Amino acid sequence: MDTSVIARVRTLVEQGGMSRTALARAAGLHANSLRDCTKPSWNPTADTLDKLGRFLSDNDERPVIVGIEAIIEEARNGRMFILVDDEDRENEGDLVIPAQMATPQAINFMATHGRGLICLSLTKQ
Repeated sequence: MDTSVIARVRTLVEQGGMSRTALARAAGLHANSLRDCTKPSWNPTADTLDKLGRFLSDNDERPVIVGIEAIIEEARNGRMFILVDDEDRENEGDLVIPAQMATPQAINFMATHGRGLICLSLTKQ
């Protein structure tokens, strides 16, 4: 058993870096897979450890979920970001870009990869 992956998962969850549900989903696991991950008795399968290990390795240098300050900075710099709902909701996210920064390429990306509605806030003018 890879205790280093278990320790990293526990640290990430206990320090609030990611919720159990978000980490499980991001690693390609069922949302409830990590419900007991902070308990000493947690005994994940080899497949679970493998998926978690790959996810943690691939995302070691960049946070998966960032604070509101980082999102505001992304918006100020005109970069698209994904805004996610509470983990207990529909498991969805919205592609967001400031309207003044939206390009035909950004809208095409949203239509092609987001595959949902493209909304725009307008004033009465």
